[in-house]
Amino acid sequence: MDYKVQNKLDVSVLFVENESVKREKFAEMISKHVKKLYLAKDGNEGLALFREHKPEIVVTNLTLPYMNGIELVQKIKAVHDDTHIIMTVARNDLNYLIESIDTGISHYVLKPLEKEKLLAAVRKCADMVMLRRKIEQQNEHIMEFYLAVEHGPDIVIITDSKGNIEYSNPKFSGITGYSKEEAIGKTLAILKSDEVDTEAYTSLWNSIKSGNEWQGKLANRKKDGECYWASVSIFPVKDSKGQIGHFVYIQEDITGWKLTEEDLRVSEEMFKVLTMLAQDAIVMVDDRGRTNFWNEAAERMFGLPTTDAIGKELWDFMPSPEVREIFENKIKTYKETCQCSVSGNIIEQPALKNDGTLFPVEVSITAVHIRDKCHSIAIIRDITQRKQIEQNVLNEREKFQTLSENAPFGIMLVDKNGVLKYLNPNFIELFGYKHEEIPDGKSWFRKAFPESEYRHDVIGNWIKDMEDPIKGKKEPWVLTVTCKNGTQKIVDFFPVKLSSGESVIFCQDLTELKKNERKLLYISSYDFLTGLPNRHSMEEALRQAIELAKKGKKRGGLSALLFTDLDGFKDINAKLGHIAGDELLIAAAKMLKNALRGGDSVYRFGGDEFVILFRGVSMAEAKLAAERIQRTVNQHEFTVDYEKFKMDISMGIIQVDGAMDPVTLLSKAVNTLYKAKKLGRNHIAVYQGE
Repeated sequence: MDYKVQNKLDVSVLFVENESVKREKFAEMISKHVKKLYLAKDGNEGLALFREHKPEIVVTNLTLPYMNGIELVQKIKAVHDDTHIIMTVARNDLNYLIESIDTGISHYVLKPLEKEKLLAAVRKCADMVMLRRKIEQQNEHIMEFYLAVEHGPDIVIITDSKGNIEYSNPKFSGITGYSKEEAIGKTLAILKSDEVDTEAYTSLWNSIKSGNEWQGKLANRKKDGECYWASVSIFPVKDSKGQIGHFVYIQEDITGWKLTEEDLRVSEEMFKVLTMLAQDAIVMVDDRGRTNFWNEAAERMFGLPTTDAIGKELWDFMPSPEVREIFENKIKTYKETCQCSVSGNIIEQPALKNDGTLFPVEVSITAVHIRDKCHSIAIIRDITQRKQIEQNVLNEREKFQTLSENAPFGIMLVDKNGVLKYLNPNFIELFGYKHEEIPDGKSWFRKAFPESEYRHDVIGNWIKDMEDPIKGKKEPWVLTVTCKNGTQKIVDFFPVKLSSGESVIFCQDLTELKKNERKLLYISSYDFLTGLPNRHSMEEALRQAIELAKKGKKRGGLSALLFTDLDGFKDINAKLGHIAGDELLIAAAKMLKNALRGGDSVYRFGGDEFVILFRGVSMAEAKLAAERIQRTVNQHEFTVDYEKFKMDISMGIIQVDGAMDPVTLLSKAVNTLYKAKKLGRNHIAVYQGE
């Protein structure tokens, strides 16, 4: 029976009692105080209702038909260990009280049941449920904020009330050149530029000291003396008494290109993707192996705060020579080919906690290209619990059934003849196949690996491990398995051979982990709005074009770079809004892409600026191609927000002949575009040298 009422306790309660009069009396009393109530007459019915509805609180009698209260609690805890249990005990059942407490009950109430005592126990459990929900929500918000600040695109600085720096994020060090250690304790006078007069700084300080927010643009100076412009927002942080205790400074580097609102939105989407990975430790290192990102999960896993981890080498935490070899091979590949290689392998290695304790982990290393350098991202998962379970299976076979039924991963037991002797519940849930559907290896392989060639390779490796006389854990397999419902999952299989000749195969779903790796790689290379390759991809392609040009014209090395800007886009954006502006950018990107020859590429550089790389062309050919693209844009009638527009496009062209490095060549292309725009709308300028 399901009682549903709206009340102040947003919890669900399962009451298991074999006496019908007591059940109805409890329902009449408690249904006024909880959101949902389920009643069961015995242990079997109670367990079935729990598995179906997952109530947060269970009130059960100790003495029940078919299954007593202790057995019921043990099975409930196996499904959901956080469930709160209230045990009702008669005085003649007190001999079982200690045993019932060992099962993990939250409260017990002596019979005959008193309304106030039982209701008080339910309220205490409900308070714990509400508290756990709030803590989980707060942890999610803290993690999102931490990653947004620590991995964000803007400089974030926190000072005390006197302006002394207490915190700076990695972006501050990356732009200014000051390390966090150099900045802490100093004032922002270290960034003061001669291009801003003293009166402006005085006005700024007086404003924020008065409790006001301040926004504006300032010219700041880096550690090496170079000047950079920043869009600055400063706001005071007050304590409970209204006194200013800190100031938060947010600076956006606008020296080269001012980010549009769309650029900021894309950055926020990138942060959301990163937070999805926060269930495992995420460590990013530069091309010399030094840590430059360390998430909260890594802090917990290694017992080391971010401030102490930044700057350390990866092998300080992963001492295995194999990890270092993988990293060094990636850097070597990058230097030889200007391309980052991606490792699809997940390896098991020992990791080192801050207190010197070694523990087993699973690590996947992915290479990404960021600002002309190859960085490596290591996603690390603590597998201590799984390794302990594996060892227990090897040493204590008699405990296998209990461990496997409650294991958080799939387990398959195979005898030496290839007959599947056992599948645990997690295995069945993972793949959807029941034991009777795959009684032996032949049926398992046919269903899980329907593609014949792939199945042949899998069976070959499987048989090789089964016939290996050496006992213990074998090398893991990462396989793509077809489930009963037709979906495919990427699964890690860990075979362990027993002394009996049987084999235990542990399996764990890696599908989401692999998806996150692919999403991370896509975000680093493509523009979120238009789907075109982004600025980082363009810089990599330009570098390769320059290297090809150095090898000479005979090998088709000459290329041309076309830097474009949509004339009048800002006016349209201001008139119709950013959503309409986004639609126009998407349409323009699609048109530019469709107008290209085979082998040419278009990239979104930022805002309404696009870069086209013509491969294997002279300047004359490039100019003809640019004119053709310009005509295509001019002749097209864009429809945005029910209004029709004709667009003009300005272009600057420069030859890619290997004589200039990427930064210089790109700067010359931008200057050439500006020369075209000075001539008026819809002009093409060709770089003629200094």
